[in-house]
Amino acid sequence: MSRPQQCPHLTPNTGDWHVWNIGMLIVQFQELEFSARVVIARSTGSGIAVDLPSLKPGDWVPQDPMTSYDSLAAVLKKFNELASPARQLDVSRLVDLRDELAHGRIAVLKPQMIFPLTYFKFGKSVKGKGVPVAARIEMTEAWFLAAQSRA
Repeated sequence: MSRPQQCPHLTPNTGDWHVWNIGMLIVQFQELEFSARVVIARSTGSGIAVDLPSLKPGDWVPQDPMTSYDSLAAVLKKFNELASPARQLDVSRLVDLRDELAHGRIAVLKPQMIFPLTYFKFGKSVKGKGVPVAARIEMTEAWFLAAQSRA
């Protein structure tokens, strides 16, 4: 994907800066999935059967690589089956990062110092043990740049 982006007019560790960086990560994941679906469609010869600009809610379309309900993990695995070894993606690392963004909780731990925000992700409950903490991340400038380079 694209190289890490920085927004020079935003001050790190401010509300606007956090919103911009989270938005960049989400857009990168959407771009990655869309591009992988296009590669799958072209490489398998199935093509894209729908005219995306003309679609509206309530329409029914044929299933193809663009319209399938496949998860991000399934799409990236299919992509890797078609890609040369040098172009293959680290599916589990990418899906983990996307899941962290989609299913985590962002908290302000120090009211006197709102930023950087702290991100938590929790795992599935285990009877008799509770809920494991799967991730705790301070969403610093360094973390965003590293996350953008992974996405």
